[in-house]
Amino acid sequence: MNQNLKYIFPIGVVLAAVLPFLACANFGFLQFDDGQTIFYNNLIKNPTFTGLLKARIVGMYVPVSAMFYALVYKIAGENAAAFHIFSLFLHAATSLAVFFFVKKLLPGKDFVPFFAAILFAVHPVKTEPICWIASQTTLTFSLFYVLSLISWLNFRDLDSRKWFWFSLLFFVLAGLSKSAAVTLPLVLIALDWFRGRIKNGSDFGKMVAAVLPFLAVSFVLGIYTFISRAEAGAVVEVANKSFHFGDRILMICHAVLFYLYKLLLPLNLSINYPMEKTGGSWSIDYYLSPIILTGLAYLVYKLTVKYSKNYAISGLLFILPLSIMLPLFSVGSFELLNDRYLYIPSLGVFLFFLFLIEDFYPKIKWYLFGGLSIVYAGLSFNQTKTWKSDAAVFGNCANFYPESAICNCNLAYGELNDRDFENAVKHYSQTLKIDPTFVESYNGRGNAYFELRKFAEAGKDFDAAIKAGLSSPKLFLNSGKCQVILNKPAEAIPNLNKSIELEPKNAEAYYFKAVAESKLNQIENSLKSYTRAIEINPNYIEARVNRGLIYSNNQQWQAALDDYNAALNANPNVPIALNNRAYALLKLGQTERALSDINKAIQIQPDYKKAFETKAAIEAAMGISVKK
Repeated sequence: MNQNLKYIFPIGVVLAAVLPFLACANFGFLQFDDGQTIFYNNLIKNPTFTGLLKARIVGMYVPVSAMFYALVYKIAGENAAAFHIFSLFLHAATSLAVFFFVKKLLPGKDFVPFFAAILFAVHPVKTEPICWIASQTTLTFSLFYVLSLISWLNFRDLDSRKWFWFSLLFFVLAGLSKSAAVTLPLVLIALDWFRGRIKNGSDFGKMVAAVLPFLAVSFVLGIYTFISRAEAGAVVEVANKSFHFGDRILMICHAVLFYLYKLLLPLNLSINYPMEKTGGSWSIDYYLSPIILTGLAYLVYKLTVKYSKNYAISGLLFILPLSIMLPLFSVGSFELLNDRYLYIPSLGVFLFFLFLIEDFYPKIKWYLFGGLSIVYAGLSFNQTKTWKSDAAVFGNCANFYPESAICNCNLAYGELNDRDFENAVKHYSQTLKIDPTFVESYNGRGNAYFELRKFAEAGKDFDAAIKAGLSSPKLFLNSGKCQVILNKPAEAIPNLNKSIELEPKNAEAYYFKAVAESKLNQIENSLKSYTRAIEINPNYIEARVNRGLIYSNNQQWQAALDDYNAALNANPNVPIALNNRAYALLKLGQTERALSDINKAIQIQPDYKKAFETKAAIEAAMGISVKK
């Protein structure tokens, strides 16, 4: 390499990896998977060696990735910027490793390693793993994956066992970061073939013997991944009722072409791409995809035979790392097609076109790939905006794929969290229209209706969610609340009891149960339920006020006064508590204190009619003449 470029190229790669995605550092966490990864993950917040060794996140065995999450959390806590900055560091480090890997693979070349790394660094499909904290596992395993490849080339070039052990160590770290690393042994075999180390059966046997430890690690990691995902409730399947084996072949061929298309023309990128049959059949492009893919494979073969093995190794560097992510195996429709699957495989496609232009149009290569890098960087900069929130991520998805139930459902959830209740109702309704099996949408739409004070609609949705088999203390509580508000206390109590059964220390469930019991004139039961709510939450103002009212109705004025005092200690500016305490004080003969309370209640709420009635009673007791 020209000495003037010795440091410029690596620095350029690092800058290219960071600058287009820098805006992500300003974004927060997403509720979608970031919650399970960080917010609700006690292992990340309180790590132990044993816990990290067994760490699973979203059903995946990822102890090394979990260690990095825990390290960032230890340093910065729930500071999303710290996690995003660490993602940028991992991406920059991986891009730099790609540069040195390609230089090692193609000694004596500058142009191809530099632009392979630049395109790898700036391409828009990298936005998903960089800007989505839950997808940081892709960055972590990829760094160790490329370091293992570099170490393997050093092992072969220097014939040093030290580098063999480094390669194996980095591979183990990659596999413990994410099981997608299991493809690495196949890439090692491809590298040995490319370097001319496999000329006969004997060479092949020696190569297999050298790779055998890697294959063993891959086998163990692969089996354990199936086990861990099954234990997490995600059934990994080769085929299901929706997709038979023939479908899967079409899906695989279509996925490969889809990924090639997205790498060449990265527009309309999304967190999810629907892969669905319509009316029992696929669209025409699925049926054509095996033919087109066969033609492309033949083209790579002809270029390899006629010109160089460069074309074959670029194809292998694309298809081998991608193979484990193709939709032969899947855990539901959301994982069939994803941008993050292209993180490592994209390198092979970039190499192919770099070889092609360098061989056939060398005069334009710097201009072409320089301009392409700038375009891709601009697209990446724009794509980062779609990752600022759940609503933005899934709004982008629903915009490009309006018939995606997954996108509409998660968009609605993001809008619900953003308190955009009207649009949440709209997109939950759209989800159920597209796919009625998304029964969680009933619960979500019910919550949105409840916030809009459309209690009849909310109640129907909560009941539909329960009938569909959903079960949570919050769901049963919400259904009971709606029935209480709609003056259906008898219907409310069974759901409130179920909520209490699932979550015995939920003060709100006892409170609404008490209200329902009071409406049914079950005063003793109501008193017990209010008491239990107060035991759980001594500062439950509404429960204090309502229990005080029961005591007042039974003329237990001191007990009522105690509840009103407790309520006003929690919040001294509650008009109803001030009014009720004033009345209790009146009955206990403490008229001066009663007058003070009622005046304060009227000051806070001048149109409080009941307070004026109480004041009139107090003034009458004090012998104060009221002018009319």
